[in-house]
Amino acid sequence: YDNQNVRYGTLIMAYIVSASVAIHRISYGYHYAGDTLIGALIGITIGYISYKITEIFHENEDFDSEKLIKDPIWNVIRHVGVLFCGAAIIHFFLYKFKDLADIQH
Repeated sequence: YDNQNVRYGTLIMAYIVSASVAIHRISYGYHYAGDTLIGALIGITIGYISYKITEIFHENEDFDSEKLIKDPIWNVIRHVGVLFCGAAIIHFFLYKFKDLADIQH
């Protein structure tokens, strides 16, 4: 978004929701505080790197998104990413989802 208020509002809401989930997970004993902190730092780092990469592409005047979409290497990378994410989701629901019922609350 070009509107700065929308960006900051979205960022603040994302931090509030993330902090609420983290506090809930720690208070119910699902995670240690250190685990949650490391996970948050990893998430923030990945988000920042993604933002900076996107910013570099948008600042580059020679960047053509249509050309990138037609690039065969980009298509391979995109399809491998989609297949990997799909396989991870299927694996979770086939093998790990039933384990959630065994968690003692």
